[in-house]
Amino acid sequence: ASRELVVRAIEDAGYGDGDERAQPADTAEEAEEGERAALKRDLVASLLLSMPLVALGMAHGSLPGILGTLDRPLQLVLATILVFGPGRRFFLLAWAAARHRSADMNTLVAIGIGAGWLYSTVAVLAPQLFPHAEHGQEPHVYFEAAGAIISFVLLGKLLETRARRRLADAVRRLVSLQPKTARRVRRGREEEVPLASLAPGDVVLVRPGERIPIDGEVEEGSSAVDESMLTGE
Repeated sequence: ASRELVVRAIEDAGYGDGDERAQPADTAEEAEEGERAALKRDLVASLLLSMPLVALGMAHGSLPGILGTLDRPLQLVLATILVFGPGRRFFLLAWAAARHRSADMNTLVAIGIGAGWLYSTVAVLAPQLFPHAEHGQEPHVYFEAAGAIISFVLLGKLLETRARRRLADAVRRLVSLQPKTARRVRRGREEEVPLASLAPGDVVLVRPGERIPIDGEVEEGSSAVDESMLTGE
């Protein structure tokens, strides 16, 4: 497959320019660092907004200095900034997945925070639409749940990027164990050649303790083998 075909297949799967995580970067490391910085920024903003939001939601209007009439509108303002600020990434990624007729974890998160915010917004702006409203009972709101979900999932994504970075470093170190050249034997003569120049049927000499550069079958002899390429040690 050509490079263009592979790129098109990846973009058709929902990644690329339509993915909110896609950023111009010279290396994969720079892209990872950019994603990590964006997650840190969103997580800090989410925590600053969700902590007072949870406090207000759990207090049910009993916090000193907070008037009952301002409690729910204040929650609405904080939750709206939170959902469409740090939480915006989940809706973008869920929409990207939906456009390709698929669903993922971002879809689940977007539905959760979207339902909590939408239900609570209607409960604040139009409480008369709910049962028992004529008796003066205000419907419950779930702004703090939406805020907590955003904060927890962003924290999980940040931890995931750390784990992914460590895994990538380990894979790079493992790949670096592969030799760049091999010792080819032809007509009784040894010559050191790049791995790319080897062909099926070539005979390669591996000395005791050396790493095996390519797949193959042992034709003759026995020796000690460095197994780190297989075990990752």
